[in-house]
Amino acid sequence: MKKAPLTSLALACLLFGLAACGNGDAEGDADEAQQDQGQEETQPEGAEGAEGDAQMPEPQLDDVPDVVAEVNGEDISGEDFEAAYESQFMNAQMQSQMTGEEPDEEALQEQTLEQLIGNQLLIQDAEDQGYEASEEDVEEQLEQTAENNGLSSVEEFTSSLTSRASARMSSATTWSSRCASSS
Repeated sequence: MKKAPLTSLALACLLFGLAACGNGDAEGDADEAQQDQGQEETQPEGAEGAEGDAQMPEPQLDDVPDVVAEVNGEDISGEDFEAAYESQFMNAQMQSQMTGEEPDEEALQEQTLEQLIGNQLLIQDAEDQGYEASEEDVEEQLEQTAENNGLSSVEEFTSSLTSRASARMSSATTWSSRCASSS
């Protein structure tokens, strides 16, 4: 009974991590390059500059240290922070396209760090109280979630999450291009 909250927490962390990760395979990069080429070829004359100006800004991650925080002796790595922040930044950028208000990166970085610290505290508290999720528990929960979503396997579930994240990023870029073109 005590394993359910930790399993849910582990699943939430896994899903958060998967959503933050992009598809880094070479085939996917080649497909994106082909799509970009196709879009450039079908653009009307004079529209080239509008899309270049509409590029979504990149998050400012130049000075992220190797360890961003220590929570009761446990390090939160700069790599974990960067992955979480990039995801938060993408969400903030999509929201800013609707509102027209640019995200406050400093506040967003603070929120991201506070969220990572809070997650670490929750994990430590669960461990202190004896909650533990085995690999089998996590796999079982993932299988159940995949089944509940009408998918036949965990691999299909994670692939679905990855493609949804890619679609969100693509639609944000398209939306940004349209907004810049109408300006």
